[in-house]
Amino acid sequence: VLVIGVTLAILGVSEAQMGLAEKRGHFALALAEGCAEDALLSSYYDGSYTGGTENYPEGSCVVGVAKDGNNWTITTTATASGHTKKIEVKINRGNEISILSWKEVE
Repeated sequence: VLVIGVTLAILGVSEAQMGLAEKRGHFALALAEGCAEDALLSSYYDGSYTGGTENYPEGSCVVGVAKDGNNWTITTTATASGHTKKIEVKINRGNEISILSWKEVE
C-alpha cells in the first residue's frame, strides 16, 4: 500500500511539472505573437524597419525582417522561462499591409 501511495505521489508531481511546462510554452508563444504584432505596427510606420531585440520582465524577443520588394517576412523568436517559440509572418507592404500568412515555425 505504501508503494502505491508513493508511486501516485510521484505521478502527481510529474503531471504538475508537465502542466507547468505546457503553460510556460504557451506563454512563450503568446510573447512571440505579441512581438509579431508590434513588428507589424512598426513596419507600417517605418518602411526601413529591420527588427531588433526587445527585453521584457517576462522574457525576450528577437525580431528579424527579410525584405523582397514589398514582400516581407517577419520572424519573431521569444524566450520565456527557458521555453522558446517562433512565429513567421509574411506580409505585402504596399500602400497598406496585407498579411499573407501567420504561423508558428520550429
